[in-house]
Amino acid sequence: MITLEAPAWFRRLMLAFATALVGLALALGVFLWRLSTLFQVDGDQRAAAMFLLLGTLMTLQGMVIVGLAWLIVAVSRVVLRHDAAGLTLEHPWRRWHGDAVAVRQAWQHGPWLVLEIDGEWRRWYVWAKEQHAALEQFRGLLPAGAWLEGREKRRHLARTVLPPVLAAIGAAGLLGVWLLSRTGAN
Repeated sequence: MITLEAPAWFRRLMLAFATALVGLALALGVFLWRLSTLFQVDGDQRAAAMFLLLGTLMTLQGMVIVGLAWLIVAVSRVVLRHDAAGLTLEHPWRRWHGDAVAVRQAWQHGPWLVLEIDGEWRRWYVWAKEQHAALEQFRGLLPAGAWLEGREKRRHLARTVLPPVLAAIGAAGLLGVWLLSRTGAN
């Protein structure tokens, strides 16, 4: 049986960090809500629009922070198990079970074992720091060519990570140019 998971101290630390993030987001929201009660927008449509924009941005900011906190807790609690029943990957909100031959690509990135599974569009990140024996056992279960190192790993990451990043940069640039053209027109 193979088991890879983060140590208890790391899980507690990430839970405390995520709780602090959510607490800060709530504190910022309450502060801005209290601050907004000092201003009056009686008939000023521009001021009302600014408050609506501020409220929308604060809601989005809160959603992003809660999402990041959720991600931090989830990633810190991923457990990989392999036994006679097969390979199981799970954290509190997600589970996958199958055979080790379903692992399309796997590599180690810092303390993390990164897994891409056939039929799954999200990657799994498993804490593997200082678990060398279990990691070597797991590598032995993988199909030929699934473990990536060196040039193959860099090529795979460039092929899968770079296009969405470049697309996001391009979209942000186009949005910036459009906003600048709209501002210059007025």
